[in-house]
Amino acid sequence: MVATERGDETRTRILREAGQLFAERGYVATSMGDILRATELTKGGVYFHFASKLELAEAVITEADERVTAVILDHVRGDGAIDRLLGMVDGAFIACCSPDMAMITSLSNELTVVEDRAGKHESPGAQWVDAVETLLIEARAAGELDAADPMSPRGQAEMLIAAFFGTRDLPGKTSEKAQYKAAYLQMARRLLGLPDEGAW
Repeated sequence: MVATERGDETRTRILREAGQLFAERGYVATSMGDILRATELTKGGVYFHFASKLELAEAVITEADERVTAVILDHVRGDGAIDRLLGMVDGAFIACCSPDMAMITSLSNELTVVEDRAGKHESPGAQWVDAVETLLIEARAAGELDAADPMSPRGQAEMLIAAFFGTRDLPGKTSEKAQYKAAYLQMARRLLGLPDEGAW
């Protein structure tokens, strides 16, 4: 095995073990010593890949976010923009019930408080506002939505994403969030001017 492959495997192991510790104990309660013991690596072996615990936590969030994004995009299918938007919603509700999403939320919130992380990273919803806006513009151009709707596609996209994150953050276990999808879809239909029965 070449050195680069060993290095990649080591980095992956660090991210996996650190992610599990952060999810179970939180950022503050997890020490670098805990991570060294879990990975069975030397201090130099960990710090070769990550200069600090904060840098490691940021990398854990990034990798988890990539997995969440992959789940969502895997559900974006169909010929029409509305079909693809519906697939995005399906994927988002599946992803929001995942351990990755729970860890991203809790770890991000903790870092915002203890490491003054607020404002240093793009909101997790920002990329999805852009993606939804693109689909809504396409849907209007194809006649799937009313092109004369007084609310702009950008405004509709912002409302849809804000409503999704609000739904995600409602009280209750993460595993119970999927039950809110029907109510969310009803709200989305009305916002977009779609009939209660039909495409959605």
